[in-house]
Amino acid sequence: MNARTRTPAPWRPKKSLGQNFLVNEAIAQKIVDFAAVQPGETVLEIGPGQGALTGLLCERAGRVIAVEVDGEMARTLTTRVPSDRLTVIERDILRTDLAALGREFSVERWPIVANLPYAISSRLLMRLIEQAAVVERATMMVQWEVGERLLAGPGSRTYGLLSVLLQATGRLRKGFRVGPDAFRPVPKVHSLVFTWESEIPDSLNIRALIATTKAAFNQRRKRLDNALKRLPGGTDEVIAEACGQAGVNPGARAEHLAPGDFIRLSRAFETLGVPSSRKP
Repeated sequence: MNARTRTPAPWRPKKSLGQNFLVNEAIAQKIVDFAAVQPGETVLEIGPGQGALTGLLCERAGRVIAVEVDGEMARTLTTRVPSDRLTVIERDILRTDLAALGREFSVERWPIVANLPYAISSRLLMRLIEQAAVVERATMMVQWEVGERLLAGPGSRTYGLLSVLLQATGRLRKGFRVGPDAFRPVPKVHSLVFTWESEIPDSLNIRALIATTKAAFNQRRKRLDNALKRLPGGTDEVIAEACGQAGVNPGARAEHLAPGDFIRLSRAFETLGVPSSRKP
């Protein structure tokens, strides 16, 4: 069965959706190779667009579930990529419950491939982190500068909220740079392909980790003990106790704490009953 993408008809990108379509077939093949899709897997493709990756994924995977917010594209994708392995869903991925979607298609943990407008990449990553328990891995293409921030380590000026959350809940694997000429229309920036492999530490409350890390980085130039006061219930006494339990210097800045420090700190807040750290 040949499920390669048919030559796309001319398509006018929608500025409201920030669409830049991947048109370089060699780059598409390289992304699918890097995603390490296995025979028999059910893969979730987010933002298939014109289907540059979709046909290649259908050739590799047992099944491809493609989620596309653009109704017109969603309705025509199956004709552009004719494959009995493809299921297209018209839906906003930012409003999608991946656990419920997994139950619908008998998938416990999703392997994901995503080629999205840069404008929603940070929000999508946060949604994937929130649902990390049902994500096996995610291969994504983001703006180069964003990718560099995600991969940054403690002490770096670019190290921040998503750096901590992705590194605390999994492993990041840097891929390769993609130039602007691989897209139409041509963007003004380069892109980076990377993979996040979800590995959640035992008994980690992701909600607690997100709340703690957000508070710490919301005012990153402040001392940690002052920044954490934004947590409901984050009194001086509670913060001092949590930092003591976690072995974290309360006078440090968030950018100097390792992902493991934030894990211990979030667990400490949870044991102390800080409301934002409780499980829903």
